[in-house]
Amino acid sequence: MSVELRITKHAITGVNIVEVLVDGNVAGIIYPNGQKAIKIISAHIKDTEVEDKFFGTLIEDKGEKEWPPIPAVRISFEPSPYTIIGRKIIKL
Repeated sequence: MSVELRITKHAITGVNIVEVLVDGNVAGIIYPNGQKAIKIISAHIKDTEVEDKFFGTLIEDKGEKEWPPIPAVRISFEPSPYTIIGRKIIKL
C-alpha cells in the first residue's frame, strides 16, 4: 500500500489542507484546527497508536547518549467503500 501526501485547497473553505492518498485515492485529510492545532479526519482509519520514546533520526552526535523523546502518533488506514446513514459510517 502506497501512502503519499498532497497539499491542496479545501473546496469549501479555501484553507490549505493535506490530503492523505493511499494508492492514489484520498483516504484522509489533515487541516488546521484553531490557532495551534491540526485535525485529521478519515472514514478509513484502521488503527492509531502513540509511539513511546520516538527519538527521530540522529543527525549529529555531540557525545550525548540519547535524544529527548519527541511525541509521535502513528495512524494506519484501511480504505474501503462506505456510506453514511444518519450519523453512522457503514463500511460496504
